[in-house]
Amino acid sequence: MVSLSVALLCMGFLVAASMDPNQPMLNKVNMIARGPVQMLFSTETALKAPLSRLPDPDLLNGWPTNKTTVFFIRHGESYWNQVFNQGKGFNRWAWIPFRLGHALIEEAKRLVSPSSVFVDSPLSETGFLQALAIRQDLELSEAASKDKAKLRDPTERRQQELWGILRGEGQGPVTVACSNLIRAAETALIGLPEALIDPDSEHQKLHCLTLLQEFSRNIDALSLSPPGHPPHCRPLPSLEGSMLLPPPESFDCAGNTGNKPLRYNPIARLCGFAEWAFMHSKTADAAVVAVGHSLWFRTFFQAFLPHAAQHQAKQRKMTNAAVVAFTLERGVIGGKTLYRIEPDSIVLLRGAFRG
Repeated sequence: MVSLSVALLCMGFLVAASMDPNQPMLNKVNMIARGPVQMLFSTETALKAPLSRLPDPDLLNGWPTNKTTVFFIRHGESYWNQVFNQGKGFNRWAWIPFRLGHALIEEAKRLVSPSSVFVDSPLSETGFLQALAIRQDLELSEAASKDKAKLRDPTERRQQELWGILRGEGQGPVTVACSNLIRAAETALIGLPEALIDPDSEHQKLHCLTLLQEFSRNIDALSLSPPGHPPHCRPLPSLEGSMLLPPPESFDCAGNTGNKPLRYNPIARLCGFAEWAFMHSKTADAAVVAVGHSLWFRTFFQAFLPHAAQHQAKQRKMTNAAVVAFTLERGVIGGKTLYRIEPDSIVLLRGAFRG
């Protein structure tokens, strides 16, 4: 019976995969069909072996390197998080059937829509508020940056300098990227200012990258965005209380190559993003902002923090709407490109590492 079910699922996936992926509704059917196959056969969460084969980033010590400032921003709570991850212990599992029932009703409402509650799960109402809280903290940080007494402390001064970069007030250009999943795009568009994402500017687009797609077998980590297309965002809230539909011109989708493959080496995507970051950091004072996902971010820290470094970023996940900044180095040894995160450069601007 199990073998028959798997065979039917695979047949469904193959039929759906033959459809035109650039049609939103057909792409949704494709991803629903792929979901069970993804959960059964994906190898991307088997990360221990590929991580162990990476060279120690500390090999770069003493070699000439380029450096850039990178910000990681985790998306706000998604519908999937709300249904399956809320609470702890018995309470978490006891309430899942009730939350799941509500989510299924929401999914039924989207039956003829290109969006879904479960596949490429968007922000929940709580997620909207968490993304707005990032924007509010940016405004509060602007007032704090004028407090001369606080700025005498080197740690506080560094934090305010980093907040200033996120407000678009840094000395160099800032490039913003998000994964090709809806919740990451929605968080970026709600939480970051127009100084960084401006649909009317050719140089301030939100880059949508398959490279940043979450590491997970679950169907919420499958993208409903066809290659070259932006995520299907809803009207999004602003601090003024209005609901605005983000224009497609907000995005640069050249990096959205479609869904991650079913079987592949996930480390390639980490290295791919690191290289992408340096391609968009032409000056020493440039910065890159990546809005994405907890498992992807934790794996990036595991890959590029020195092997001897003991840091919670290696062991724990960023909470929803958390913001972390750090310095990333790039160097070449013997023709091989290496990347290194400076452990002392990691600054937690908001949120926490947990779990």
